[in-house]
Amino acid sequence: MARVWRMTNVENHAAAVGEELEVETNKCTERTVQTPVIMKSLQVSFAYVNHAVLKIVYELAFLWLGEAYLDDPLAAKLRAAAMSSDPDAVDPYAGNIFDAKDCVAFSNYWTPHGGHHIAYSSVLPGKIVVSIRLFDLYAAVIVVSEEPSRYFQSQADMGKLKFLAIDSVSKKMIHTEFAEERHRLAMMMTAERRKPPFADPL
Repeated sequence: MARVWRMTNVENHAAAVGEELEVETNKCTERTVQTPVIMKSLQVSFAYVNHAVLKIVYELAFLWLGEAYLDDPLAAKLRAAAMSSDPDAVDPYAGNIFDAKDCVAFSNYWTPHGGHHIAYSSVLPGKIVVSIRLFDLYAAVIVVSEEPSRYFQSQADMGKLKFLAIDSVSKKMIHTEFAEERHRLAMMMTAERRKPPFADPL
């Protein structure tokens, strides 16, 4: 009898719950929302943005200058800063990372494009510089070596100075010697009879 009583209690409870659910369901109203908006709070940290920018610069320097770059004293410092978990590790380079629109290393030559990345390398007296622009948000001009003679010993070595443009949507990429991009800009100056900036080659 006890077992039958327990089963009856369970069945009665289940029936009661079902009735309560039906009552609550009947209270609901249905309506169509044409353009629903979902509000959600997001917490985004930009503490390591400079680390990411510095890491890209370092990797481009290695790509363009070759294996010899691993032994460059300045390369070791850049690598250590980019890989550090300390948010302050990149402070010595923070002054060389800008809002893209304020970076004349790009705005003097190319019009900004929200979906394009641009990078190039150049040689100045006593230094090699890699400059990058990510979308039209961040730009950086970083000295990657203070020993140009390690990499540039003849005119033929100037081919190590590169230009890179990437369309982040289509993934189209132009990767060439920077001399070719400078030539393209000069041809556009002649054709349009004005100074840069011009659209990038993408």
